[in-house]
Amino acid sequence: MGDVFFLKEKGYEEHFYTAGSIILDSRSQTKLIYHIKSGHAGLQVYTSDLRPGLWFSFSEGDYIGVIEAFSSYEYPVSEIYALSDCIVQTAEISILKKRLEHDSKLAVSLLNSMAEQMMSADRWNLMRNTSTIIDQTIVSLSSHYQNQTLDTLKKGQLCNELSIPKRSLNRALQSIRSMVSYENKKFIVTDPEMLIAKASDIMERFDLNT
Repeated sequence: MGDVFFLKEKGYEEHFYTAGSIILDSRSQTKLIYHIKSGHAGLQVYTSDLRPGLWFSFSEGDYIGVIEAFSSYEYPVSEIYALSDCIVQTAEISILKKRLEHDSKLAVSLLNSMAEQMMSADRWNLMRNTSTIIDQTIVSLSSHYQNQTLDTLKKGQLCNELSIPKRSLNRALQSIRSMVSYENKKFIVTDPEMLIAKASDIMERFDLNT
């Protein structure tokens, strides 16, 4: 996938990010499309009234910013951060659009990415609107555990991810205390196999285990 996207020319860059570092600041203005060459990155999408909304995890081969690049609607810039050590390639949108006039492989790659992200967003919306807070908490904690970001996760951050008050999170944590505990301001997974299995079952119901 990287060979389809990246060229060693002006307008293209490749950067290494350590886990937890910021790839794109939410206050930045960008005219770039991002490609995850290796590792995992996280992106928070905001609702129409600018409240923290859905979270998406991107892995090797995924693109970020494709839909925004080809839409007339001005989306708020969302913060992108490295969930693990990762290599990220970028290309200026104007340069990429010119390439699309003659590069069919790149066009197909970007179209596939847009389609997958739109379908994934619909499925995540459905899960967020129909599943319980407990189920959403399980899915989020399992994702952080598998992406090795649980050590730095704070309660406030998790509340923002789920768009819930802290009291609702505390009730959810009480219900899953056999799998996850919260001690000394840290989340501790006590039964990782059960946590991952339950999260997988929840996501399977919404066709999100892809």
